Amino acid sequence: MMCVATVLKETRKQRGLSQTELGRILGYSKSAVSGMERREIDIPDVVIKKAVKKLQSWRLPIERCQECDSNIFTAPYMDGANDNPIAVLAKLREEMVEGIEAIDKLLTMGITNKTSRDDLTEQEFERMMDELEQIYDVSPGVQFTMIRFAETFEVLLDRIRLRNEKKLHGNGALARKNI
Repeated sequence: MMCVATVLKETRKQRGLSQTELGRILGYSKSAVSGMERREIDIPDVVIKKAVKKLQSWRLPIERCQECDSNIFTAPYMDGANDNPIAVLAKLREEMVEGIEAIDKLLTMGITNKTSRDDLTEQEFERMMDELEQIYDVSPGVQFTMIRFAETFEVLLDRIRLRNEKKLHGNGALARKNI
């Protein structure tokens, strides 16, 4: 099983850095980096942020989110998938078409006025679960597409996120002021 400590070590080695060099980049000592890589020291969020920015390692925040017990939306980093961002984009399009088909099925299955699980038959519930699973498949596809574009073309994902938050705030969908 992958973990953020393993990804930190792999990223360091892929970049040809020693623990001392990585420590300098991140503002930590060699012994601190060693402890983080061996899971003896918790890896602070600031290290993840710096590594993303300075090493372009998008796997680190994904692994961090995977380690969170309450996470249900961040997909694992799919290291066995295609490296070509255009091929990944084509797969995302396929998943989105299937997701839209699933939405259409949900909208027409007659559950509009049902307000709880008790209102559903077992067959309706199972059908709903199947369609929601198909919709859920879009989420890892979006995530992976963004990562592949960031890794290949140095796309600034934090900038995209900030623009999206501003857009959501502007149209009233995001009421809190995180931006």
